[in-house]
Amino acid sequence: MAHKVRIAIFGAISVEIGDRSLGPKDFGGVKPKQLFEILLIGRGNPVPKDRVADLLWGDDPPQNISASIETYISVLRKSLDPVGDAGRRLVRTEREAYSIDLDLASLDIDELNEHLQRAEHAVGWTKRHHLEAALQIGAAELLADEPYADWAVRVRDHYAQRLREAGIAAAEAALETGDWLSTHRHADRIIHGDPWNEAAYRQLMIALVGMGRRPDAVLAFRRLQAVLREEVGLEPDRLTVDVIDLITTGADVETLVSTGSTAGRPIELEPALERRMQLLLVDGGGNPAPPARRAPRRVRSGARHRPTPPPRGAGPPGCPRRGGSGIRTVGPPWSCEVTSTDVYTRRRF
Repeated sequence: MAHKVRIAIFGAISVEIGDRSLGPKDFGGVKPKQLFEILLIGRGNPVPKDRVADLLWGDDPPQNISASIETYISVLRKSLDPVGDAGRRLVRTEREAYSIDLDLASLDIDELNEHLQRAEHAVGWTKRHHLEAALQIGAAELLADEPYADWAVRVRDHYAQRLREAGIAAAEAALETGDWLSTHRHADRIIHGDPWNEAAYRQLMIALVGMGRRPDAVLAFRRLQAVLREEVGLEPDRLTVDVIDLITTGADVETLVSTGSTAGRPIELEPALERRMQLLLVDGGGNPAPPARRAPRRVRSGARHRPTPPPRGAGPPGCPRRGGSGIRTVGPPWSCEVTSTDVYTRRRF
């Protein structure tokens, strides 16, 4: 291969190899495509056959697992390069495992990680540039063509959290330079996907004041307050209340920026969590908890309203009962957290 194969997994998977462009339907079937995606999120690490089988079939594997996987690998390689050996070189055979040769491929998820890493050690406009570049790469949903597969959901949630943190940092960088429109854009995007994110609401409120829209900032606070009360039975934390108090008493925007700053918030997740995501594919160890797709997870500090908990077994606010499973009530303050595929619990902080 004279040029690297370009592979994107944010959005629906796409591959540019030579003069050919491949999409989700061009890999010889659903299973070869899923196998390819599993190897891609392995980021060059060998993924054992038994782990591939667990992720592809779960508790209902075919009679001959090894033969089935080898067939899918053959189909995948021919789909990547019907006449040459590019597919065989890109998808490497290891001892009882397979991997992607990253020396031959350019992967968008690696580009995103590189921008986040550079942003972590940069300042000023350079930091903002890398953050916004990462956010642009991650604008589409990761592995969008696999909305329900557990292995895709877990990795998707992992990167969604990283991108939320990057968005908060980008909004903060814009806020510090008085770029109210960019602050508003970043904060609004975070709120759209995470309507309980108070840091994003604070940035949005301050940006609105900077844009001369102080009444809209008050309305934004009221919207946050209503969401917290209705969905999780909590009040905004102390820092958010301090910001709205300053807004309603006519404080200038410079005071608001210094009060509501989130400077120092980490961009990268802890290395241990990165390792857990690799173990998910390599040996199945360190699996993160199943994602709460429809339930908020609250990790907050500062003063809180402490409502009376509902009776034992009652569903937490905003947490639907699923599959007839019971719900363990812990008491306020709480969050809704999935502890298995069917059980939500309240968790004390």
